[in-house]
Formats: sequence, C-alpha cells, structure tokens
Amino acid sequence: MRAAICRTLDGPDAIAVADIPSPEPKAGEVIVAVKAVALNFLDTLITRGKYQYKPDLPFSPAAEIAGRVTSVGPGVSRLRVGQSVCGYIGWGGAR
Repeated sequence: MRAAICRTLDGPDAIAVADIPSPEPKAGEVIVAVKAVALNFLDTLITRGKYQYKPDLPFSPAAEIAGRVTSVGPGVSRLRVGQSVCGYIGWGGAR
C-alpha cells in the first residue's frame, strides 16, 4: 500500500511517499480504498506539530477522505464492501 508519510515536523515539504503494510480491520472498523483526500490548513499545522492534535510520528496527514469500503471488521453492520463513503478521521487519510 502507498502512503504519504510525515516522519519529521518540518511541514508539508517533509512528507514522502512510501510503501507500508496493508491494514486489516479490527472489530467495529472498516478499511477504505481512499480515492480522494482534502489537504488544507489543518495539514500545514499538524505536519509542523502546531495543531491541537499531535499524532505520533510517523503519520499520514489528511483528515477528510472519500473512497470505497474494501473490507469490514467483526461487528460492522451498517457498511458493506463496495459501498462509497466519506468521512472525517483526524489524520491518516493520505494512505
């Protein structure tokens, strides 16, 4: 899986694309094949460590995502594989 990864708090210029392991859904989670993300002012702050939320390094920016569900974890009943979704996840959307 490809991801835009922030490894240092040097701002957006420090983000690099890397291969990372594909995730598996846990109970109550879904995996989304992200087709679009919003990158905005929040991301310029979070990649500098200046936003109120400070994820541990390394992390992926992008709080807003849109895509399709590719797998569902145990206990998920309202979403199904293939369904189009959008959401606000805080960070991690650029994966």
